[in-house]
Amino acid sequence: MVITLTTSSVMKKDFFWYIYCGCMILYIYARANILWLERLPLSAICLLTIIVSSIKIFQLKDSIKQQQFLLCSCFFLYFVLSFFFWDWGGNFFFLTVPALFLFAVSVVLLPVNEKKLLLSAISKCMVFIIIISVPAWLLFLAGVDFPHSDVIFHPNGFHEYYDYRFFRLSAKGNVFDLILPRFSSVFLEPGQFATPCVFLFFLNGAKFNRKNIPFIVAIILSFSLVGLALFLGGIMARKIIVKEKHLLIQFFLIAAVLGGVGYYYTEYVEQDDPVNMYVFSRLQYDEDKGLSGNNRTSSYFDKKYQIFLQSSDRYLGMGQQLKEGYDWTYNCSGYKKFIVRHGLIGFGVFMSFIFLLFFFNRSKPNLFFLVIVVTAFFVRDLLQAPLWLSITIIGFKILSRKSRDSVFIRNSYNLERRNNCSS
Repeated sequence: MVITLTTSSVMKKDFFWYIYCGCMILYIYARANILWLERLPLSAICLLTIIVSSIKIFQLKDSIKQQQFLLCSCFFLYFVLSFFFWDWGGNFFFLTVPALFLFAVSVVLLPVNEKKLLLSAISKCMVFIIIISVPAWLLFLAGVDFPHSDVIFHPNGFHEYYDYRFFRLSAKGNVFDLILPRFSSVFLEPGQFATPCVFLFFLNGAKFNRKNIPFIVAIILSFSLVGLALFLGGIMARKIIVKEKHLLIQFFLIAAVLGGVGYYYTEYVEQDDPVNMYVFSRLQYDEDKGLSGNNRTSSYFDKKYQIFLQSSDRYLGMGQQLKEGYDWTYNCSGYKKFIVRHGLIGFGVFMSFIFLLFFFNRSKPNLFFLVIVVTAFFVRDLLQAPLWLSITIIGFKILSRKSRDSVFIRNSYNLERRNNCSS
């Protein structure tokens, strides 16, 4: 009888796990604005997320640990501020804000094995998207005439694109996009697509193996400067974590190759070359911006931002004012935009949540993961989006010093054991 009851409970738990995982994946990618889910009503997806996440939270039998309680409390404060100050009055805010809160709490409270399964599902969905969209993209570049829509204006008031069914193509491109447009798959922007691919690449060990090939291809085709920089940073971080031999020589060779390629493109390749335009020309020094590719904010935004920092709005932000009036942040991105919308208090609360995730799971791999995550957030303020947030929460846990799931810790241990045996 005991065996029967145990088996039955496991079956029930497994059955609901599939429901929970499927709903979370639907919510994650719907909030990421991927092309294939745009026609689904967001209000219904958020309501489903609230119901399923609530059931999952109450279903968990393990007592809440102190660390989990502090993380949930920190995110609850972020939720309260969002509900009453930042997102109040927005479209379906009474569904979208609680959905994000309950989603994040349920992921934080998941056991490690279920966190790992959810991350695997997120990763497999991203690989599926890449496998479907990359061949179609290459055929498009080769001249295949795909049927497509007229120009679609996104409800956010900024993005304009053509729907090619298997991928999006920006309608706001320049002459260089006619030569070799940047690949964004079914996402709104190449950077929004490449950055979570970098996260998953790093969590897979930052190695050139079969699991990471789709992510590597996606990052390269996106021509995302931030994505490529974080990608290279992840590779170098792995070499430090696993303590590879001749590390300084490898770094010197990598720097020499990158420097040589950059010099070749800037000196001998025409300015209208896509690689030069998208990557190397944006790394040139600029007196005003530091780097010419530092285009996350406009000069108008920078002036308004300085005025904002002198006003009383700097504490709780002016998200509601921007919704009701002229939004002077709509064509910008980065931590400054986050501060304008959420204030210094909101920025502090959210960053406290991220740093608590690191502190409670601190390890050498997580230190590098923190750098990657924070750098991505400072450039593009999407870390609070479900896709980025879920990968971050789970990533810190599985890269923990105590976690046996960390590919970096396993690799480092095996390498040290081989070195000890050889010596």
